[in-house]
This record gives sequence, structure tokens and C-alpha cells, in this order.
Amino acid sequence: MTGSFRQRVLLKKPLRVIWAEEDQSESSEGRVLSLFDLICIGVGGTLGSGVFVLTGVIAAQQAGAAVALCWFLSAVACTISALSYMEMSVRIPSGGSCYAYSYAALGELPAVIAAAFLTLEYGISCSAVARSWGDKFVYSTGIEWLEAGQVSIVAGLLTAACMGVLLVGLQLGKRMITFFTVTKVGLVLFMTVVGFMHFSKENFLHPFIPPPGLSREGTPAYGWAGVLRGTSMAFFGYIGFDEVCCLSAQSRNPTRVMPVAVVLTVLITAVLSILAAAALTGMVPYYKMGSDFGFAVALKMNGATWSAAIVEAGELLTLLVVVLVSFLAQPHLQAAMARDGLLPGCFNKHNSKGVLTWNLLITGGVLSTVAMFVPFDNLNDMINAGVLLSLNMTNACVVLLRRRAAWPNHSEERAASRSAGHALAPWLLLLYSVLTALAGLAATKLQQLVVTSFLCGAAAIALGLLIILCPQEKDEHYHGFKVPLEPVLPCAGIAINFYLVAQLEVAGLLLIAAYTATAVVGYLLYGYWNSVGQRTAWGYHTDDFLSHPSA
Repeated sequence: MTGSFRQRVLLKKPLRVIWAEEDQSESSEGRVLSLFDLICIGVGGTLGSGVFVLTGVIAAQQAGAAVALCWFLSAVACTISALSYMEMSVRIPSGGSCYAYSYAALGELPAVIAAAFLTLEYGISCSAVARSWGDKFVYSTGIEWLEAGQVSIVAGLLTAACMGVLLVGLQLGKRMITFFTVTKVGLVLFMTVVGFMHFSKENFLHPFIPPPGLSREGTPAYGWAGVLRGTSMAFFGYIGFDEVCCLSAQSRNPTRVMPVAVVLTVLITAVLSILAAAALTGMVPYYKMGSDFGFAVALKMNGATWSAAIVEAGELLTLLVVVLVSFLAQPHLQAAMARDGLLPGCFNKHNSKGVLTWNLLITGGVLSTVAMFVPFDNLNDMINAGVLLSLNMTNACVVLLRRRAAWPNHSEERAASRSAGHALAPWLLLLYSVLTALAGLAATKLQQLVVTSFLCGAAAIALGLLIILCPQEKDEHYHGFKVPLEPVLPCAGIAINFYLVAQLEVAGLLLIAAYTATAVVGYLLYGYWNSVGQRTAWGYHTDDFLSHPSA
């Protein structure tokens, strides 16, 4: 394929090609995931340490009893980005989540970067959670030989076990995920009900938002500033809701069920987290909580030792589903990339039962090794940054696809009639993103109010120009879910996520920058030369393809 280097690396996958692949997938692959299965996968992968650990940390160090309010506000912020996933899962109902969306809206190189971010959320997070589970298991059982220095044997064995389950087939995997998710939801409901049995209105409401001061660790806390900081921390408890979108190719009727699965995942997680937070802070006053305070400790302080034992055992058991769900998504992401030629073809080879055998074996080997030998003490911020940036890429995809007449049923004449104003959309959106990212850094790292205000004002002007100069394309053929108040809500999601990124440690930001650069180098060494789009332009004549608005 000819064309400039910029045209080639920003090559976009036409929506009509994606829909043709979807039709072929409909007839050739087994679709075994129902709406209930997808909700179990979403809730199982999202509901976890946020309820069991993070709630106590936020109450003790930031917001007091208002941690329930933090969970509510963070749910609102998370829903803004979830709306973009709901629309994109209908417009592009193929496996790969943000990778597939970015390939259609942003280009090939951005799609590879999106896949790298998703790998942090899926594969690397799988190893990290397995490592955490291994530490808890050794601490609870006292079997110290399972950990030798920095080597966690049990974490490697757990990750390998997930590989073994999925090698049997997706049917077994989804049954196990359903069992563990239902058990986890039951556990959260149990400890919430028991917590309300020991609830004290004095603990919860007096005061609900403590006055500004210092936490037990001596850090600034409480007041509305503490509530906002706690909201930022609680947001990470919702990470994982988008994993269902990576399994779109395995779901039945994805254009109908995917948006429902996404919103119910966020809603169920939010309701359970808010109720659990209220129960915890009603049992024990915030000023008696420490940095490692959880439900088991609170129940013991109220004399419910048998309930505390159930919670401790249940937390250890149900954390397993997070490892399995994270592992499940990673091979399907790699299969989508291999189908596009951005990874070797072995990652997309199925056996007679539809299992990605080589993909699972390679993935399992790598993730088991990482879980065994890599301590994650300094990598959590890099993982969180990658997840937040992938959310922003999906928000950007909604804005750009709304401004491109590229739906499969559109005529070439209508697609080619895109105004010059629409060509400004990517640049205005990029300008807005850069300004909001800098504003987040100015607010959190520099704490310069004047600079932050100037950057926010400039970002608002860029958003206004985007609305005025780049109106949406009318698309009478699309009847699925649409993000309301577009582009305001997706752009608000971008600003929120960049603000959260800016709160991460500088070391984590440097690591994500180096990680992204590594992904770019990997693409230039392999994907650039082997991409199906680069080699065939998906059957388009090269000159026509490069001049096509969807290219």
C-alpha cells in the first residue's frame, strides 16, 4: 500500500469491513455468552478490592463517613465514560473493546497503543491480582514455602490454573465465573446486612462529612476537599466494567446486550459499594479506622466474630474470579489483533472446539511468569494510568465517529461530502485533550490555580469550537444507543480521566510513557509491515482508500 508514513500509521479500518467481519463471525464462531453471563463477567471483574479494602482506606484517610458519597460521585463520573462504551459496543460489535474502536476512529497506531493499555488492564492486572491473592493465601494458611523471597509460587500456579480452565473451553470458564460472581455478590450482601445490624446513626451522621483536619497517619483529610480526593480514589474501584466489551464477538446479539451489560455492571457495582460503605462507617466511627481497615476488623470490633470469619474466607475465595475474568479477556484481545495482522497468526488459531489453544498457552506462560517473579509495588499507578487513558480513547472515538459519514449503508458520495470543518475535529479534540491533561497536572502537581484556570478556559474554548465548527453527521441508518449531550459528556469524561491520571505518582506516569513508547517501537518493527490494512487496504483501491473519509 502506498501513501505517506502519517497516512499509513493513521490508517483507519472502515466500518463496513468491521461489519462484514461481524457477519462472518456470526456464522463461523460459537456465541455462548448471554446477557446474564456478560453481567457476571463485568461484575465479577469489577467488584472486589474496592469494597473489601478501598472503602476503609477512603474513610480513614480522606472522607470519613462520606465515603458512601464518594462511591456515588465516582459512579457518576464512571458512568460518563461507560456511556461511550455503550454506544461504541453497538457501532462496532467486534472483539477487542477500545482496540477495535480506536482502529475505526483514530487509526492503526493508536489502536496498537490502545491494545497496550488494555493489556495492562487485562493481562498485567491478572498477574497483579494473582500476586495479591497469593500473599493473602500464604498469610491466611501459614504455608510459607509457597513464597520464596520475591517469588510467589502460588500466584504462578493460580494463573496457570486459569489457563487450564479456559483451555477446556469458554463454557467451563463462564460457569466458574458465574459461580464465583454470584458467591461474591452474596458475600457483599451478607456483610452489608450484618453491618447494618450493628449500625449506629451516631457513627454515620455525626459528622457525615468531618471538618478539615489530619488523618491518623498525619495527612490532610476530611471536608469537601477530602470527599473529592476520596471520589478520585473510589473511581478505581469501578475499573474493569469495560472488560465485557472485549468479549463482544462471543456474545449473543451483541448490538442489543452489550450496552445493557455495561450499564448494569456499573449500576450493580455502585449500589453494592455505596451500601457496603454506609454499613462499614455505621459500624465503626471513621476516626478509629486505620489504613488497612476492612469489614472483617469492623465485625470483630462489634463482637460478630463468626461473621468476620465468613468475610475473611469469602474475600479470599471470591478474589479468584477477578483473576479469571482478567485472564479471559486478554487472549480475545490478542486474537482481534492477530486477525488484523498486528500479531502473529498463531494468536487467532482455533481448535475444533473453538478454543484459542496457542494463544492461551503463550498468554498463560507469560502471565504465570510475571505473577511469580514481578513484585507489583511500583506498577499499580502505571496500570491505573493505562486504564484511564483507554477510557479516554473510547470517549474520543465517539466524538470522531459521530463526525464521519462512514456507516456501512452510507453511499460513497455522501461520505465524500464531509465538510472541511469536520477535518478540524481530530485537531480540536487533540487540543482539548492536551489542555485538559495539562490542567490536571497544574492542579495536582503544581497546585497553580491561575495556570489551571487559564488551561481550563482554553479547553472550554476548544470544546466550543468543536461544537460550532464540527457538527455531527446525521445517520438515519443507525438506531442504537447514543451518548446524550455529545460531545459535552464524552469530553467531560476525558477531562475527569486526565485529572485522575494527574493524581498518580510521577514514577507511574514515567513508566506509562516508557511503556507506550515500547508499544510504538513494537508496532514499527512488526505490525507496520504485517498489517492486513497496510498490505491489502481491505480490498479498496489504494488511492480511493486513502482519500476516503473512513480511511
